[in-house]
Amino acid sequence: MSKKKDKFEQASQNAILNLAGHNSTAAMSVTVTEDSWSGGRVSGEICISDCIRQISLDIRNEDEYENSLYKLDAMIDMLKFTRTQFVRINAVAVKKKAKRDKRDKQGKS
Repeated sequence: MSKKKDKFEQASQNAILNLAGHNSTAAMSVTVTEDSWSGGRVSGEICISDCIRQISLDIRNEDEYENSLYKLDAMIDMLKFTRTQFVRINAVAVKKKAKRDKRDKQGKS
């Protein structure tokens, strides 16, 4: 009678980061894998690319589980901060441009 090998768990997802119509390719892919054959080791990889630049981050549970969760939470927090500040600073820049345009238009009259 043969022994049945355990299946491993895996989850992956890919996303295009640009809106349709943009010429460059920006993408993100995530893979998380559990390997029962190696004692339940879980590992993952996050790849982010934009044009020719690419970063790849490893996450794992082997003596680094808490640190991996911390790393993921810190990245999520930083992305939220970046989005909030991008919107805020853009709004300030739009107001400044409107004032300059109004001043320039009055100066030409």
